[in-house]
Amino acid sequence: MYRLCKKAFLPLLFLVLLFCHRVVAQSNPRETSKENRFKNSISTDPLLPVFNSFALVYEHRSNSTSGWILGFWYGKTNSTYPGMIEYPGYIRNYSPILAYRRYFWRNLHAEYQIYPGYSRFYEATVNKYHNSFSLFNELRLGYKFDFHVISLPLMLNLQWPLGFTIYESNEPESFREIRKQDPLFYIIFPNIYLGFRF
Repeated sequence: MYRLCKKAFLPLLFLVLLFCHRVVAQSNPRETSKENRFKNSISTDPLLPVFNSFALVYEHRSNSTSGWILGFWYGKTNSTYPGMIEYPGYIRNYSPILAYRRYFWRNLHAEYQIYPGYSRFYEATVNKYHNSFSLFNELRLGYKFDFHVISLPLMLNLQWPLGFTIYESNEPESFREIRKQDPLFYIIFPNIYLGFRF
């Protein structure tokens, strides 16, 4: 049964995306222009500092189905997610965020993010730092809620990420072995981005 589900997943996903694309293409243009009056937004996840991280994201919605994203990411971690396997030290990441968001129906979207950045590994067992170029990517599925508080146009974006590291130029072997045990990054609860539209 698992193999059948695994083989059917991509064709089903393709059909769902194709159907959603057709629904968007046939939507009322007057309704679409009203929904997209605010084409830009700036947002952040207010919970990230609890996890020693920070992200600031700017989105430009170029039309009713597409958005381009630029941002900045900082994070410090001492374990993998979701397995929580401890590293022999910690990693600090500094990276720009480059992304494309595709809207399917209303504000339901998929987003591909790439993080070409700088990682600084601290290996506690030998008391040594390693500087590395890193390339990380994520696919996110989410829904954006647009609303007003008084007359301020705000947004709340809930996203579920799935990501992995593509490349590390100078990752210590002890970190690499742990990452092989838990290569995928995902969380059960959504990222919660809150921001304003303009």
